[in-house]
Order: sequence, then C-alpha cells, then structure tokens
Amino acid sequence: MFDCEPDAQVIWTPWQRVEVFNTFRQAERAGLVAPGESRRLLRVLEQEVRLGYWLHLEFNWTEAVRTAGELAAEHSLKMLVRGMDLFHVAIAIETAADAFLSFDDEQIALAEAAGAHPAALNS
Repeated sequence: MFDCEPDAQVIWTPWQRVEVFNTFRQAERAGLVAPGESRRLLRVLEQEVRLGYWLHLEFNWTEAVRTAGELAAEHSLKMLVRGMDLFHVAIAIETAADAFLSFDDEQIALAEAAGAHPAALNS
C-alpha cells in the first residue's frame, strides 16, 4: 500500500487495537507464530503508535453504534452483513477516514455500499 501511496496514513483507533492485538494472540495460540511472538509484536506496534507511525484517533462510541445501526437498516436486507463489519465501517465513517482497508470481501462490499471508499488488500 505504501509503495502506491507513500503519504498514506493508517489510523489507529481503540477498536483496531482490540482487533489487531487479538489477532496476534490468536495467531500464537494457533501456532502460526512462535510462543512469545505475539507479545513482542504488541510491544513493537504500541511503540510505533507512540512514535506517530500510526495516527491515533479516538471516536465517539455511541455515534459509531448509532451509525452501525443505520448501516444495518439500510443494507442488511440487500447483502450479507455481519455485525462486526457494521462496526468497522461505522468507525471508518465516524473518523472520516479517506479510505477503508480490508482483506474481507463482505466488509469491502458494505464499505462500498456505504460510501466509505474501500481499498481491497486481498489482491
């Protein structure tokens, strides 16, 4: 991504922290990374956030939940929409993200339908 968009900034919200940290721990639990590696990765990522490599943004949780509900009302009868996908896209909308990055096809479809400017990372 940064090769194509060298000035791109990836935002880091409390929700991304939960998602990414859990993913690292689950990767270790599944044996995809060595024992203790998830803890090292968490420390490195937290240091990168403190150094400003990742733009830390807070958002209004109540507004994000409200936006997720509005997205569900508008799109859930027309397409496959999972609850956490609603929340991911709602946070992108609430933080006014310039683009929505994902590896998940259904999440990308929802982001596109919601006008959240998706960029697929799975190609």
